[in-house]
Amino acid sequence: MAKRLKDNHHSIVKKKGGVCPTWLSLSIHEQMMKNAQDKEFKARSQKASKNRRGGDLTSSVPPSHVQGSISSAERAKRLAAQRGGMLPSAVDLFMDTHMRDESGKKVPINDKVQKIKESYDKTLAQCEERGETKAPNQIFFETVGAERKSGSWFGDECRPLF
Repeated sequence: MAKRLKDNHHSIVKKKGGVCPTWLSLSIHEQMMKNAQDKEFKARSQKASKNRRGGDLTSSVPPSHVQGSISSAERAKRLAAQRGGMLPSAVDLFMDTHMRDESGKKVPINDKVQKIKESYDKTLAQCEERGETKAPNQIFFETVGAERKSGSWFGDECRPLF
């Protein structure tokens, strides 16, 4: 819903040059145009744009995932359906959404994903060498440095988020 509102705002303010569409009331349109000229709104918008681009508006943005507009929860459901109802671990979901096919081989989409994959594989191998039995999610979250903030992680065996 929020994305649709944002897209409508962008379409009206930027693409249509401020022309009021027939389906929008004049009072809402005037409020929207006034908001678009507000200095605080422009500053927040600029800051959000910068954050999405890694802090620099001039450089190109490396891809961050390959799932498109599908949420991680929906992607996990689809993977579970492919696997006979078994939910994917967090690392399986991460790898599925951050690797692309190149000549039939899965490759990381950027250097950060490559480092995470290498670190996870190394930590997993070390655990196997020592005879430790850790859950894949625990190893993955230790690798990426994730902390529990709300009491659950996506894909946590006890409490999946969907």
